[in-house]
Amino acid sequence: MITAMKKYSFLVYHGDYHDFLRNLGKLGVVHVIEREDINKEESLKDDREYLDRLDKAIGLLNLEKKVEKAEISEVPKADDVERSIMEIEATNEEILHLNKRLEDVHKEIERVLPWGDYDREDLAKVKGAGYTARLYQCTSNQFDPQWEEQYHLFMINSEKGKKYFMILEKEGEETDINAEIVEPGRKSLSGLKAETREIKKKLGEAELK
Repeated sequence: MITAMKKYSFLVYHGDYHDFLRNLGKLGVVHVIEREDINKEESLKDDREYLDRLDKAIGLLNLEKKVEKAEISEVPKADDVERSIMEIEATNEEILHLNKRLEDVHKEIERVLPWGDYDREDLAKVKGAGYTARLYQCTSNQFDPQWEEQYHLFMINSEKGKKYFMILEKEGEETDINAEIVEPGRKSLSGLKAETREIKKKLGEAELK
């Protein structure tokens, strides 16, 4: 007599696996099929991620052109391939970081360019004389010539419809004008340009790796 079979799937913790099988055996005729699908799926996932990394590394190096000139004497070992991928990824991260730094420095140069080549220390020197040096900017229409009579005002630059000036304020004095206070640059203009050259040098070295 043929009896229909019932199919069950169990997810069992590996530490309880053998006891689970013994207990199933006590129930009678049981046909056990071990499933390794989960492990296989994890393995396939790891393989896909590895291939994605490898494909990206090839793209970063533009290996299609280099392979035409290269003479491959032997198949590289898996460890060597992984090491090469990690080096390529690290170099790419370094290049991205350097490009971001270069962009930030360029923005800072544009911001401080109208003020000329000065340093924070230059502004700090006036404190010894009892003054605080503040930088201001405003449109040419907003600038009031009377400010030059009311305050210790020094015009720094005037371009593209804007006025850039400095006011020396004594302790306790308040400057009440329709102008924007400007934060001094973190470096002098010449210092920022030197930083740009250094970053470009590092970028060139990284791109040759």
